[in-house]
Amino acid sequence: MRTSGDCFADRSLTEIIADGATGLQVLPGDAQDLAAKIAFAWEHPEILELLGRAARAEFEQKYQASSNYEMLMHVYETAMGASGKGPAELATPG
Repeated sequence: MRTSGDCFADRSLTEIIADGATGLQVLPGDAQDLAAKIAFAWEHPEILELLGRAARAEFEQKYQASSNYEMLMHVYETAMGASGKGPAELATPG
């Protein structure tokens, strides 16, 4: 079973792929930048392995059902606390 993957992304995925931490980002439409990142990955497989492991760890921490549930509940609890209303009051219009 593979535990990590290689990831190249353009700059539109900055919330998901941290350049140099969980993957390599390339400039949109820049073939030379893409070629340079591919060459870097080819020449430094050990760094690519570290990036893949970091990406997998971040995925397991942030994007699993249980952690999504915990984050969502925190948002709801914060919203209810900030409004001063309980769940029943928030569901009632007016």
